[in-house]
Amino acid sequence: KISILSLIIGMKLSEVDAKKLLASNGYFINKANIFDLIVLFFIERKEYDIYKINNVLFSYDFNYISDN
Repeated sequence: KISILSLIIGMKLSEVDAKKLLASNGYFINKANIFDLIVLFFIERKEYDIYKINNVLFSYDFNYISDN
């Protein structure tokens, strides 16, 4: 799922397209999951700066989304 999210950020996909890509790979955005909500927050606002996203994830003790 992390790889798909990294791809979504890198491709700057819309929320709709992001959800389609996740679903096509058997994943979804879980609104009960803080990690997913953080990523969704940035996607909804069309803010695709991986370093900003990773900074917020780190502040909640989550692993980074890859920047490679």
